[in-house]
Amino acid sequence: MKTIVKIVSVLIVLLLTLTAIQCAKDTEDENKITICFAFQDLETEAWVASHEAITTKLREKNINVIERNANEDANRQFEQIRSAIVQDVDGIILIPQDGESAVTIIGEANKAGIPIGVFNRPPVNKSNPAIAYIGVNFCNFINSPIMHWDDNELIS
Repeated sequence: MKTIVKIVSVLIVLLLTLTAIQCAKDTEDENKITICFAFQDLETEAWVASHEAITTKLREKNINVIERNANEDANRQFEQIRSAIVQDVDGIILIPQDGESAVTIIGEANKAGIPIGVFNRPPVNKSNPAIAYIGVNFCNFINSPIMHWDDNELIS
């Protein structure tokens, strides 16, 4: 499982890095990109491993990372994202508390013109699109259907 989490983490980092580079704003240090990494919590080994893989890869690429731990509070996470937007980040990686709050948070990023990628928990609907929805398919482990995005369509 750790290997899958690391692979997915690296994919999301690379995708957001490329997008952030394209969308980077003029700053004092043109080579320094800032990404907000907003996560739900670090309570499990999987979240800790994902967090470490993402932040390590970003920093290896000389990207400034603003880390925000919502401690399982959707309202707190929303406010953290709004704060990151005010700080004029170049991109956002989001592990949302839930699918409902993800829609609202993605909408805020979209209004600000900041690319956002969602990891692990897809939004409950596609009313506010993100640049990427990345998750691990656990169907083989839990024997139940999951929802995923395919060509901007929600599939279950």
